[in-house]
Amino acid sequence: MLAEGQIMDFDILTQKMISDYFDTNLIIYFVLDGEVKISVNGEDSTLKVKDFILINSCQHHSYRAAAHTLAARFVISTEELSKYYDIRKVEFRCDSTKENSEQYASFRHLLEACIGNYYGKEAGDGKSLIRLNSTYYQMLESLVSYFAEYESGSGDAHPDPDEERINAIVSYIHANYKRQISLNDLSEKMFLSTAYVSRYIKKKLGVNLGEYLTNIRLDYAVRELEKADKSIARVALDNGFPNIASFNKAFKERYHLTPKGYQEEYLLKSKNGSAADKLSGDMEYRLMDYLNHTEDGILENQDYQETFSVDTNKYRYLPKTWSRMINIGRVILLLRSDVQEHVLFLKEKLKIEYVRMWDIYDEDLQINASNIEGKHNFSKLDKVVDFLVSHQLRPYFELGFKPVILRDSYETYITHKERKILFHSSAEYGYFLNLLMIHFVNRYGIYEVSQWYFEQWCDPRLFENGDPKMYFETFDTAYKSIKEISPDTKVGGSFDRPYGIIDFERLVEQCSRRNIQPDFVSIYCYNILAKDAVERSGDYVKKEKAPDFLRAYLMHQKNILYKYGLNVPVHISEWNLTVVTGNVLNDSCFKGAYIMKNLMEMYAEVEMAGYWFGTDLFVEYEEAPKVLDGYCGLISYHGICKPAFYAMDFMNRLKEYLLGQTDNMMVSMDGYDNYVIVCHNYKHYGIQYQMQDEKDIKIEKIPLLFDDHSRLKINVQINNVKNGFYYVKTRSISQKNGSIQDEWMSMGLAENLNDQDIDYLKRISTPRITIYEYTVNNNMLDINIALDPHEIQCIHIYRQIREPSEW
Repeated sequence: MLAEGQIMDFDILTQKMISDYFDTNLIIYFVLDGEVKISVNGEDSTLKVKDFILINSCQHHSYRAAAHTLAARFVISTEELSKYYDIRKVEFRCDSTKENSEQYASFRHLLEACIGNYYGKEAGDGKSLIRLNSTYYQMLESLVSYFAEYESGSGDAHPDPDEERINAIVSYIHANYKRQISLNDLSEKMFLSTAYVSRYIKKKLGVNLGEYLTNIRLDYAVRELEKADKSIARVALDNGFPNIASFNKAFKERYHLTPKGYQEEYLLKSKNGSAADKLSGDMEYRLMDYLNHTEDGILENQDYQETFSVDTNKYRYLPKTWSRMINIGRVILLLRSDVQEHVLFLKEKLKIEYVRMWDIYDEDLQINASNIEGKHNFSKLDKVVDFLVSHQLRPYFELGFKPVILRDSYETYITHKERKILFHSSAEYGYFLNLLMIHFVNRYGIYEVSQWYFEQWCDPRLFENGDPKMYFETFDTAYKSIKEISPDTKVGGSFDRPYGIIDFERLVEQCSRRNIQPDFVSIYCYNILAKDAVERSGDYVKKEKAPDFLRAYLMHQKNILYKYGLNVPVHISEWNLTVVTGNVLNDSCFKGAYIMKNLMEMYAEVEMAGYWFGTDLFVEYEEAPKVLDGYCGLISYHGICKPAFYAMDFMNRLKEYLLGQTDNMMVSMDGYDNYVIVCHNYKHYGIQYQMQDEKDIKIEKIPLLFDDHSRLKINVQINNVKNGFYYVKTRSISQKNGSIQDEWMSMGLAENLNDQDIDYLKRISTPRITIYEYTVNNNMLDINIALDPHEIQCIHIYRQIREPSEW
């Protein structure tokens, strides 16, 4: 556990029972939750929550934890500590079950401070490691100041000859452990009889010479095993074992593994990640819960507080631009009943108006688009549009030959199928779109089709040598062909697809000088792709790491549009944190807070924003799907709502009029004594997220990606409300309540769940609801809110009409 030169370390215990354990270092057990029974040299102690005990060097002890116990083990290097303080002169008495003084309370605080830095330690965060080392030395100072007892009773000022003798023996053993040491060697060196030396070592060290020497050798040998630069036999011989058989026997007795098994397990853990990987889903959940409710918590886990006051006489209309459109994917997916079911669910719950889709030239749709005689088969496309129109939904078509892409990183693909451009000229393209629009108008009526949107995809093949001429010609053709049949149908273009072919500003500048202007301009907002798009000009590059990057990027692009007089509505037709398929953050509470935060920041700047994607069914599975696969849909494959869905659902519950908003909250009303507050405690990811491939992140390691785990407390004051009785109903999604990922983690991330298990997950992956009554006497609602990291809440406050007590 301890690296060479390391004075102290700790881990979270995963073993429920340790029998007859022996170590030359000092060990402290600290119970976070549950109960532990410890026996030290035959004396029993029961440690309950926040109890701790120190085991002195060379003391045999056993450990047994009750079910669901969470405990930490600290190891203090006697070798390193001896460089500062001669601890062989003392024995530490530190057992909180027997005493509860001020010194114990202070030492407990230091233990909790260490635990609070657990995830920072596992992530190798420099700031956390500095803080930890500082705390370690405070603990050591406390130990030698308050918990050290001297056998001679005279402190360390006048050590007696007896203490000098045992110090000399121990020093000799440490200096010569690599060679064979016998009682005869020690008796000759100390000028004592062999029998006396044997009894003396047993009395002073608690074990005989052979046991003490074996444990010293094992301490050094295990370090060399972890380096993996020697053979097992070489490690054994270099550390004083006469042969590999004796080494195997001693090692297995202490570690319950062979040296080779220990080395393989250690190297596997080092390859796959830190010690956090050893924790079960249940232990990880309970550790996070403990850290969120300790004074120090993770890193600097101190509550952040803010107060916000609004007045019901000051309000403005709130446009819900976030719920107008959702991305579903390829057109052909909408022929599937399960996809249709998810779309209807999104319409019902989120009030979706438009369904954005692409790839109408898919061979499986059998449209036969390139037929120059106009012999097209629109029957399958009709089934898709019929489904939408019959349910009061409208299509938002992306036109073009967009490739079918699924990424597992920004450099590699799961699927990458290019689409061949079927039209050989603008005339062929225009002819096809004319026939398509005639078909649509004849089938659905001119009014219905006039409400639709068509977006010309920014195909990189239309920018030969960085010249946008071909793209503009293609756009003009689409615009004219569609408008000729249905003049009010909206036709727009995507100008900022970041292929590095042409600068966004140059494209806008050239567009502004053309006769045909788009009805809208669509922007794609993905953190890393948007960063690439502006990197060439040096603008906002550093913002990619900032929490408000998407809004900053959106405003950057809008300013360019306004600069050249392109004053048309802006759509964010695709937006997300990532385009990688298989990022576990997509299923997490973080994603819910991420969505709510960004919607709050962007909604007023766009006509509509389309989240990418509505459902995990956009992925066409080659293998049986798990409960969660890290896909970016709002709804899982099995139809379970993720925190991302509830972020949009909560936003949709906002009333018509906005009273005010902060970085973390929006307050609204409807004018009929109903008020809705939505809020989040978003935490931005740290360097650990940026330094690894998204597909390699494990669910258990999500906490390591964040440096800030503080809670947020908000006081909201709504002034000029009617006096009377109100109900306050809070819906909450957090790691403790309603998060499908965390609920699945508590089930051990089991993959082979049956239908009943899935139904159970669906039932419990819903917001936690609490209700209390509130009385207003002074025309002011005063609401206090507390949010855990990444928690989102929707608080509905509604007035109750009470019957008069007397007529």
